[in-house]
Amino acid sequence: MTIRIFRYLVVPVVVGSFAVSAHAVGNGLYLGIMGGPATNSGGTQQAVVQQDYSLPAGPGLPLPSPTFTPVTPKSTQFATRAYLGYQFSRIAAFELGFQFYSTIKYDAKHVATLGDPTVRVRDVDLLFKGIIPFRDWFDVFAKAGIGYTYVTTGSAFNPSIQNTPANTTTGQPATSTIVTRNEYITKVSPIISIGADYNINQNWVADITYTNMQVGNKVNSVSNISIGFSYHFVDKYCGQFLCDD
Repeated sequence: MTIRIFRYLVVPVVVGSFAVSAHAVGNGLYLGIMGGPATNSGGTQQAVVQQDYSLPAGPGLPLPSPTFTPVTPKSTQFATRAYLGYQFSRIAAFELGFQFYSTIKYDAKHVATLGDPTVRVRDVDLLFKGIIPFRDWFDVFAKAGIGYTYVTTGSAFNPSIQNTPANTTTGQPATSTIVTRNEYITKVSPIISIGADYNINQNWVADITYTNMQVGNKVNSVSNISIGFSYHFVDKYCGQFLCDD
């Protein structure tokens, strides 16, 4: 599935790119956006089954215990990254990016869960980009850096015991039950990317990039293959001289 989507993305870009004249892109500031199919390497997790867990509360009484069911992640997502970069030489640049992955949904195989069995991953990243030029119009590159990741784990994965005191007005006795809540985790994660780019002209660049980020927790890692376009704020040259436009 991912390979088929990747082919649909790559072929129009490659064919379209060679239909126009290409030139070397100079050093300077650039803005870009990229997107494509993503996947995660997280395995089967345990989610809380939806049922009545209420028990009378009090000294010496048993506490409720959650019942779990195995759930498996749907591996296919979509990744989008917007970034600001600065190329300070023909072979090196820095990028500051914001990356968003679509929600990872878990299959409970028709078992109702107490809460939402999902995980979401987002990050703010800082990457160093090393570039190997092959032509004025074609480069290969590698990126490495860190991402400050923000992971939201769905409530079905996070059970806790909630005690409700007795209500003397209604005569309702004290109870203990299982409740679930979303969990929010932040951490620093390593990121690596490899890819190639094509200089459509002296301002516009198209690229194909594979990215992997080690998230840990239930997700383990996320990776994606993306098509991107960036605009470079550089002077245009006509031969050895600045163009009139």
